[in-house]
Amino acid sequence: MQRVFIMAVAAATFGCTVNSGNESFVIQNNLAVQGDTCDFTATLTSPSLPRGQLFLDSPIPYVLTPLLVSRVTAAEGRESLRTIQVQGARIDLEIGPIESIDAAGAVTIDDTVDTLQFESLFATALTPNGGTAFGTFDIVPLSALELIRARATAGARVHAQAVATMRAFGDFYGQEIQSEPFRYPVTVCSDCVARPINTCNRITPTTMVRPGNPCNPFQDGIVDCCMSETLGLVCPATPETTP
Repeated sequence: MQRVFIMAVAAATFGCTVNSGNESFVIQNNLAVQGDTCDFTATLTSPSLPRGQLFLDSPIPYVLTPLLVSRVTAAEGRESLRTIQVQGARIDLEIGPIESIDAAGAVTIDDTVDTLQFESLFATALTPNGGTAFGTFDIVPLSALELIRARATAGARVHAQAVATMRAFGDFYGQEIQSEPFRYPVTVCSDCVARPINTCNRITPTTMVRPGNPCNPFQDGIVDCCMSETLGLVCPATPETTP
């Protein structure tokens, strides 16, 4: 898990830091997982996700896997001298509105928008002449999920909007440069992604269980879960022997 530094929580705060004119690389998109392993290919034709989903009670932050593309040019043989050492991203995360739906179907909407500002660190090298690379970093931290739970109606189904505006940053010839801003929405919900299918003592080795996203089973997909008397919600569902 990446280190996340929460810098502010407010209804209205300042935007991402901008170093005008030095946007020498871009965040192209959020890469999608391919297959059943947490592997990615940094190409312009790789599958990507237009939006994210995160289970409200996830024990893991939402992890973005951005495709980075260089705009720096270099003469043949000098590519290593024009490589950007990407170090992390600065993120403004807007949280809200938050929709709560009680057992009777009544809907309550909290239109307040809170903003979290933080840095999420990672490291990758981005070569020039249209070079591509990917990184991984958190854009919806656990503190954001705590904030949503605190604002939602207790016991209700919850759907909340979280929109991250981010700039990746890195070192280029000893100077910090930043990417152009990239905006990515994530729906945080209590009734998505994690799907309880039974109690864990009724799960057997032959039970068909969807394992969910191999990078984070609580985001961007469906994971079958079970309820354990001792552990609570277990995802993916795992057989449990009762004493």
